[in-house]
Amino acid sequence: MADVNPNQDLRFKEIMKRVIPGAYFFSYIYIVWKLVTTEPICFQQQLSNVTNNVNNGVEVALWLLVTYIGGFVINSMASFFERNLCYRLFNRPSKKVLTFGGKDEIEGADNVIKDSKVRLSFRSITNDESRCVLRFVKNNIVRKDNLVEEMYHQSIMARNLCTSHFLAMFISYFFVPNLLASSTYVIVSIFLLLIFWKEWRRKNLVYVRNIFAEYLQEKSSKAK
Repeated sequence: MADVNPNQDLRFKEIMKRVIPGAYFFSYIYIVWKLVTTEPICFQQQLSNVTNNVNNGVEVALWLLVTYIGGFVINSMASFFERNLCYRLFNRPSKKVLTFGGKDEIEGADNVIKDSKVRLSFRSITNDESRCVLRFVKNNIVRKDNLVEEMYHQSIMARNLCTSHFLAMFISYFFVPNLLASSTYVIVSIFLLLIFWKEWRRKNLVYVRNIFAEYLQEKSSKAK
């Protein structure tokens, strides 16, 4: 097997974290709109026509461009929501892994906090304090392998897909006629949103745990 250039792999992942959520967003709205506004037989025929038309290289290029631009916007919105909404309403993953006695606490959490010189207001660390500790750790690790970066891209992909689904679901409610009258659609769309949300939170937690684990491993290696 040929060696993979790390820089090429990184650029590919950077593109995919925008293209895939963008493609999901536009495909979701298109399919929901067609399902509601056309008969099942007509929908199958129209979907077949779309599939046959993608053989045109120009259309493929335009579709990729549109999905990339859409994904770029979704990525920016997801980042904004994450910083200004999600972390105001819910615990940061860094808080979970640094909370003493918590189910997600990492071994050596107290040492990491001491190294960061972040002074805790209470025995239980706050969101802002955990953010400062995480920033310290990120600035003091040398990433020898791609595990942390891999976890990072998986976390961002899950976050963007969650945001993409939420936005597509929200827009569909307003622009697709009689959609809210379908209880099946409402239940399925909310169920999918919860799956995307849970997967994003899980991958984000795994990513943060790997950052702290790598820091502690490097610190242990230097002490030897």
